[in-house]
Amino acid sequence: MTTEAYFELAPVFNARFEKTELRDGTVYEMPIDGPLTRRWNSTLNEWLVSNKGEAIALVNHQTLPLGEYWAPSPDHYLFQKDVRHENVTGKDVLLVIDVSDTSLPYDLGEKAGAYAAHGVREYWVIDPNGRRIFVHRLRSEGGYGEPRVAELGDRVDALLIPGLSLRLADLKELG
Repeated sequence: MTTEAYFELAPVFNARFEKTELRDGTVYEMPIDGPLTRRWNSTLNEWLVSNKGEAIALVNHQTLPLGEYWAPSPDHYLFQKDVRHENVTGKDVLLVIDVSDTSLPYDLGEKAGAYAAHGVREYWVIDPNGRRIFVHRLRSEGGYGEPRVAELGDRVDALLIPGLSLRLADLKELG
């Protein structure tokens, strides 16, 4: 199935499943967010809104069409506001963030590889159970390589969003 067909059939999928993603032309049902993921995403969203800067657009829990056969639904993605939402490509995305308490192997493996293949320059996977961030950055030769692992007290600076710097230990309400 193509991304275009996926969007045309979205009402059918939404009536049948809570959450889906298109991967290599196949629609997959995704696990619904549990209480831990919802709490972390809510707190992270508030932090992103307060710290992203005026020139940056933030999209939460929306499908991101990245190719003819791939349309994931990241928890958060950011891009320059001067790019129209419907025109966003992987190369326009400045940062994708997923909170992953049940899908960590998929997010660190297949999903990271697909983001890299579609030109997403930075991808953070937050592991709320391990209280750490896996930081993926696109290398000049392509791909992400091994992610940097930032522990609870480590600071992570967004590569393409000046001033956006996160320490998980600074986020409130993450018990």
